[in-house]
Amino acid sequence: MSEIRKYPGGLRQRILAVKAGVVIVSLLILALITRLVVMPGFERIEQREVSQNWKRISQTVVAQGDILLTHEFDWAEWDDAYNFVENSNQEFIDSNLPPDLLPNMKLTSMSFLRLDGSEVYERIRKDADFKPHIGQQMFKLLGEVEGEAVKGGLIKYEGRNMYFALRPISRTAGIGEPNGWMIWTRELDEAFLNDLRNQLHLSFELKDVASVSPTGGLRFKTDDSSQQIVAIGGINDYAGRPTWELTLTEKRESTRKHSILYF
Repeated sequence: MSEIRKYPGGLRQRILAVKAGVVIVSLLILALITRLVVMPGFERIEQREVSQNWKRISQTVVAQGDILLTHEFDWAEWDDAYNFVENSNQEFIDSNLPPDLLPNMKLTSMSFLRLDGSEVYERIRKDADFKPHIGQQMFKLLGEVEGEAVKGGLIKYEGRNMYFALRPISRTAGIGEPNGWMIWTRELDEAFLNDLRNQLHLSFELKDVASVSPTGGLRFKTDDSSQQIVAIGGINDYAGRPTWELTLTEKRESTRKHSILYF
């Protein structure tokens, strides 16, 4: 300021105006760099993190079908189950199918079928609001099934989301030809989803959509206040058909902090 006083008043004002202009231009350039370079970088990082969490959820949801198939293995390759398909003996039911079996195994139903898909025996969880013959009807939904086929995963059944596991019933250690099928089911209901939300500490929704993007094609959006970021993508059924839309919502903590620093 002492240097500026040496100049006439008009010149001093021009110098101050030039300095103020330089400051304004510098701020505009900084804001532009932040908007065009810095913030997009943070958004990419943010989307990558949300994408990873979305994949964690989708993989966990899909993996439950594989877990069901794995647990079914010991039951399907078992002499006692093989003989049960042959003669429907009551001793097998009394010894291996107690009333609390399905709740303890977190199953909705357990079905024993002959090779042609006709029902030998079925147990449906008492608190599950399903019509009888889940296994038989689901077997028809699956279409033509090879004699040695193993299938499992997510399926739409009676308008509800289900896991199923289908294995041929054979003698212990898989010896000989199979004589029937075993089908286990587990409903993917809100109680299951709430357990998953609590385990992963993430907020998400799973809903039916007639037409969704194939798995892997994530879409991102933010709400009006830019406080949250949403990742949306499709989940396939057991046959690879996009059937559900998984929506993950997260707070934009990192973006808000950096916005404060740069503006």
